[in-house]
Amino acid sequence: MKPFKSIDEQIEILRNRNLNFKNLERAKSYLLNYNYYNVINFYSKFFMDKDCNLYYDDVYFEDIMDVHLFDKEIKAIIFKAIMEIERHFKSILSYNYCNFFKDDLYSYLDVKTYNSKYIVQATDMAYKLSKIILKNENDKKYNSIKHYIKTHNSVPFWILVDYLSFGDIIYFYKYLNDKIRNSVAADLSNFIKDNLSKKNIKPVSSKLIQNAIWNIRELRNITAHNNILLGFKCSNDLPFYEDLHIKYNIKKADNRQSVYNSILSMQFFLSHEQYTKLFSEIEEKIINLKYKIPDKYFKKIIFSLGFPE
Repeated sequence: MKPFKSIDEQIEILRNRNLNFKNLERAKSYLLNYNYYNVINFYSKFFMDKDCNLYYDDVYFEDIMDVHLFDKEIKAIIFKAIMEIERHFKSILSYNYCNFFKDDLYSYLDVKTYNSKYIVQATDMAYKLSKIILKNENDKKYNSIKHYIKTHNSVPFWILVDYLSFGDIIYFYKYLNDKIRNSVAADLSNFIKDNLSKKNIKPVSSKLIQNAIWNIRELRNITAHNNILLGFKCSNDLPFYEDLHIKYNIKKADNRQSVYNSILSMQFFLSHEQYTKLFSEIEEKIINLKYKIPDKYFKKIIFSLGFPE
């Protein structure tokens, strides 16, 4: 186990690794407030010679601090946008599901409702939904589930959806039959039409929506738990969507697992105004960082997110 190091000892370690300081007292305060491990271990890789484990001669502690703050700021911007994405996705999915099962308010508890290839997962999902209902029905506090059971003797999905986590609703979408999945994808395509300013676009597949929303959920978990976003690679290589990707000079053969590609995919879930605000805020932070750190390190940071030069 590594022994505890005081702030002064931490500074000495960094000095021995060739790190420079512009303001020593500020550096000490920053390490105290944000934790050596979360700042140094996460962000030093962009400024160090891996072969000798030393910082390059032109690197200052303030450079690492600026990158740490940049990561924090864009995570906050992305998290705010993902909250809107979650609301939109839940609402559109709920509408399409309830429209399909309008005469069966408890269809979500029947495994036959789901795609037959996910029968095991669907059984688990139905059980989880029943537990959510039971828990809230017995809750001492008054809530919408308890209200609907008392007044209507049922809990329609448009009420239940608000009690599901982002992960729950994504899995729910995955297990549904193709007709509902495709209907959701078709409604979401209105967002991409708005963002691309096009009346006619190629059909948006349920697979694209599934992969994109899963990657967005991964970004949500990173931003919510304050993990490092720089260098993150999403699980899914997003399907090529010509109307969107050609606009950004992304080729069919290119990999699309970067943070940048997931940000672009948010155009399937946000209005033009919301997406423009998201991207302009990120762009502002990128420009601010460009003027704070040497260009060669700036490019490393931006490329780690998948942004083009």
